Amino acid sequence: MLPVPILDDQLFIDIVAEARKMIPRFYSDWTDENYHDPGITMIELLAWLSEMQQYYLDRVTEKNERKFLKLMGIRPLDAISARTEVTFSALQESEWIPCGIRLGAGDQVFESDEAIYLLPITIEKMLVYADGEYGDVSALDATPGLSYYAFGRQARSGNRLLLGMDRPIPGTRETSLNIKMDDNYPIAPGEIYPGCQVYPSAANSWYYYGKEGDSIGWHPLLVTVDDTRSLHCSGKLRFVIPDEMMATRFNPALDKDRYWLCCVLEGDEYELPPRIEKICLNTITATQQTSHSIEQRFSGSGQRDQRLVMQHALSYYGKNEVQVRDDNGDWVIWQKVDALVPAYAGQPVYVLKAKPENRTLAITFGNGDNGAIPGAGVDNIRVLSFSSDFEGYRWLGCSNGLPGQSFELPWPEIIKDSFRLQTGVFDGGSGEWRWQDWCAVDDFSTSGPADRHYVIDLENQMLYFGDNERGMVPPASVTPNILIAACKTGGGERGNVKAGDINRILEPDPVLSMISITNLWPARGGAPAENLTEAKARLRRVRNTPQRAVTAEDYEVLSRSTPGHRVARVKALPLYSPGLKNYPENQTPAAVTVVVVPYSESPNPVPSTGFLRSVKHHLDRYRLLTTNLQVMAPEYIKVTVYAVVVINSSKGEPREKILDMLNQFLEALDLEDPEGGWPFGRTVNKGDIYEIINRIPVVEYVKDLWLYAEGGGIKREVSGDIELPPTGLVYSGEHEIEIIHKNDV
Repeated sequence: MLPVPILDDQLFIDIVAEARKMIPRFYSDWTDENYHDPGITMIELLAWLSEMQQYYLDRVTEKNERKFLKLMGIRPLDAISARTEVTFSALQESEWIPCGIRLGAGDQVFESDEAIYLLPITIEKMLVYADGEYGDVSALDATPGLSYYAFGRQARSGNRLLLGMDRPIPGTRETSLNIKMDDNYPIAPGEIYPGCQVYPSAANSWYYYGKEGDSIGWHPLLVTVDDTRSLHCSGKLRFVIPDEMMATRFNPALDKDRYWLCCVLEGDEYELPPRIEKICLNTITATQQTSHSIEQRFSGSGQRDQRLVMQHALSYYGKNEVQVRDDNGDWVIWQKVDALVPAYAGQPVYVLKAKPENRTLAITFGNGDNGAIPGAGVDNIRVLSFSSDFEGYRWLGCSNGLPGQSFELPWPEIIKDSFRLQTGVFDGGSGEWRWQDWCAVDDFSTSGPADRHYVIDLENQMLYFGDNERGMVPPASVTPNILIAACKTGGGERGNVKAGDINRILEPDPVLSMISITNLWPARGGAPAENLTEAKARLRRVRNTPQRAVTAEDYEVLSRSTPGHRVARVKALPLYSPGLKNYPENQTPAAVTVVVVPYSESPNPVPSTGFLRSVKHHLDRYRLLTTNLQVMAPEYIKVTVYAVVVINSSKGEPREKILDMLNQFLEALDLEDPEGGWPFGRTVNKGDIYEIINRIPVVEYVKDLWLYAEGGGIKREVSGDIELPPTGLVYSGEHEIEIIHKNDV
């Protein structure tokens, strides 16, 4: 590290004393150095200024730290909104719920992230077929906190999960199941990032019981989206029933006919047999936020009577404003009318029509004779939808045309990514206002005089414009011309509400008020805005995370972050290729072999083909171009101990204790400490086994000891030790311990 100089190394009295010493050298006629002398007064003034300057030069201010973080590509994170799943129930008939429906949880507001077609259907039975028989797990699915194996504890190929419903799912319409998996394991799967490739360890197929043409029986579902990746994680399964479901009965659910879905396991390579907490219909994700104003963009077709449909709840329940981009790139507000017939040719008007059956709003433009036709273009039509409460907050104010203007924001918890700003200029020739979009930046350091930039300071609840050198100044206006086009608020820990807290729909809709809602699981993920100290700590973590795989440690660290899979243990072997003998004396140039152990409840976990492919695909993003990378499973060596143990007491037999200690010592994966276990390639020494057995107080000595090993690549040394291959791990066989009392020897 470079030495850090101390700039503030002089006090006020030191600077004054040094200056007074220099008086005789530079001006010998100055003989009065008392405090009443004006020259001494000037020296003291300049000394005070020098001390202040040195003090501030020696300080690294918050502004400096933010600049340094920006140089390193780090910006303090904004507040994060909590998310959860919300389930609708007590449905009398099917209902269409648009995206953005507001939901209440005490004083917190959540909004649905997606539209959903609610079905008055209940999943009544859950059956698991495993080991040749069906088991009813409906009670486990209905009990919070409990889980069940989707395909049995062994999860063998051909096992299946059946869902029995009281009514048929309508065909040809996409439906979704929300599947909550039990992921309470010591090791979490690697985070999914954009562009990553996750290969599931096992595959499954979904079927429905019903008709397909003239055939009645099990027929494949048309699965459109499987967020669970074959029941590896929680998510949604979206599907379409191609034909008609038929009712039937399966043992032990023989009380009545039901309509059935079935998931069949196609392979038996799961590292962890999937466990399910809950399967729900009529469930969507919701985010803790309030949309005060949103923008929706559409492309103009240039055709007569163009019609647009808006499917957001704010469009249906709130107010709307339509803007169309002109040839200069500015936005012009078109006027809403009740009907297009009275409109003259070229008049910029439109008609709104609500559709209560699906809670959407349709916009219809003119045909050229009655009302203007929006020009053809990409995203040249914009609809601003806003709530009635927000109408008075849309206008920040009017610009005075001077540099460095600032305006107070209506709320401090604004979600920056959702914020959009416009400024207007009145065109005297046409009598219309023309609106330009502005762009948010972190600061004005790279802004020019022609850049429409602004800075949001949420900490002080202010919005700043430039000075016409760093950022353009908004055009002056005597009427309000600074408009918030889009804005959402939310975020913070207060959104992490408990299970069951979301219990009402806030929209003024009598039909929706009859529907019951709840969140079966707590909301999660809500966090406050990151402060400077936390941002610096994150920078240290980022800098300590390998960005390129060069060393063996780099490969091991990166392997543990494989997306979608739980990697318990990993060993990177540089200059090794599978099958190489006498390693490390013999080496393979430019080769790296990574041995991975998945987290599993099995004593000797074997990674599936999908697991190995996922690790390799992940590491390929980081390896050097010239590196030949191989990812493989460990070579498991079964070690069995035969021992004759002499004890010195007749109080209890230590056989079970010895077996427990040997099994714990000779294990590939420690479930209590998944990163522990037998070191890769470590020789099994008889001396270690002697030491393990001799730890027991009643053991006098070990009379005889033999080690037997089964597996590939092992070598038995003359001493009886067992040398493992570099990729080898041990697990215990059926140990045999003979106990002899010392009096019988």
